[in-house]
Amino acid sequence: MAETENIAKMAEIISKDIFSWFKRHRRPIKNRNWDCVIEAHNKKTHPSDVVFYFHHPYKNCVKYLNVDLKSYSKGSITNQSIQSALQSLSKSVHCANISPSWKKDFMLKHECDSEVDGLLFVYNHDDKYDSDFRSHFKGIDKKSLALQPDHLIHVFGPKDIALMVDIVTDIKSNVAEGVIKDKDSYSFYYPELVRYKVTGDEKNLPAIPEVLNSPWLIIKHPLKDSFNYGFIIYYNEKGETEEEFIYLLDYLSHNQILLGDYEIKMKFTRLCENASSNFDKARHYYLQAWGIDHYREQKIWRIGFDSITNFSKKFYETEIGMD
Repeated sequence: MAETENIAKMAEIISKDIFSWFKRHRRPIKNRNWDCVIEAHNKKTHPSDVVFYFHHPYKNCVKYLNVDLKSYSKGSITNQSIQSALQSLSKSVHCANISPSWKKDFMLKHECDSEVDGLLFVYNHDDKYDSDFRSHFKGIDKKSLALQPDHLIHVFGPKDIALMVDIVTDIKSNVAEGVIKDKDSYSFYYPELVRYKVTGDEKNLPAIPEVLNSPWLIIKHPLKDSFNYGFIIYYNEKGETEEEFIYLLDYLSHNQILLGDYEIKMKFTRLCENASSNFDKARHYYLQAWGIDHYREQKIWRIGFDSITNFSKKFYETEIGMD
């Protein structure tokens, strides 16, 4: 009973304090078991702690995330516990895509296609875990995961969750200060690709799981008292080399952000002590590569940068333990 209550509490906190700011929607049913329809799974039911959904801007479909919530102490985050959770979740995702029971409980009617992926959310409630979370994936036999080629499992570990909390808190601060008008007045930015065009409401696009684990996350928002836009770039690398910033400037230039009449702010989330110096060196290098171009020079030196505060490693004050 206590574990059920803790799962419900975590689902509410994650929905309100994290995922809603990344433009995810939550289905109302939480902590539900539903019928397994694949005999090879040798199970009667599969669990769904909570289910989120969003429009995928590149695939032009609605993605559902069947979420497995884990709240572990440091000692409980082991190869065995993570691999066991992945094996269980892979079966759930495999089954959810074809189970009438899952669709009846969670799926809405959409004009476009819909798919179910998995999300393993591993929160460290004693705030003592400091190891390399990805090391727990080593040695996993992919054949043991009942996952179809077109379905994914996303994994957020303790450091990923702390990073998301920091970014969300910074977004909230921008809203409170009037930099961003309100919760509905910003969108996550996606460039047009050769094979994939951006679909959906470009003024309200979500942060898909892939970009939350990427080197940077970009928000586009209307500027106050202006018809133009601003970009906030949350930079998730440490900034240890100038080459990584040259790559970022290439990206911004290629996608017409750098040379537009936009306000651009860099927010470092994992700042190393030489990051600002390396960024300046990258700007100098880029300008030299361009040659004498005062317009480009003006644009590149207008990029503001700062580090965001590590507001909290714990997204909730009360420990929610489910070891």
